Amino acid sequence: RYAFDPGPAPLHAKADVVDECFGAESTLEVVDRLRKLQGSEHDDFAVAALETIGKRSPLSMEVAFQQVRRGAGLSMAECMVMEHRIVSQILLGKDFYEGVRAVIIDKDHAPKWQHSSLDEIKTVDVEAHFMSPKGGDLVF
Repeated sequence: RYAFDPGPAPLHAKADVVDECFGAESTLEVVDRLRKLQGSEHDDFAVAALETIGKRSPLSMEVAFQQVRRGAGLSMAECMVMEHRIVSQILLGKDFYEGVRAVIIDKDHAPKWQHSSLDEIKTVDVEAHFMSPKGGDLVF
């Protein structure tokens, strides 16, 4: 038995649709695939996913997408270096602090992200998260 009610359909029951949507080549394509599911038998999944994506920092979503893709071919040590680079850049940016403000400090849940949508993001903004920080890379 479950310790809690997982709801009408556990996520594993939607594995095919998750693979289809999130196996896209870009975050914009993920959103497009989810939008195409609206009004279908997977409408509940698509609507919930799009709602969640819409609440998140577009830049953070793109960085996370790239992190998963890049990390698939890296060793554990290389992943930790990448993680350190990402966190170092996030701490220099605005979105992390804006998220903390919106959820924890002001509790208005209305963050004003650096980019208002995924299509506003420039490659240079994303790539900065994968470059060696000024203090240098994590060393093992």
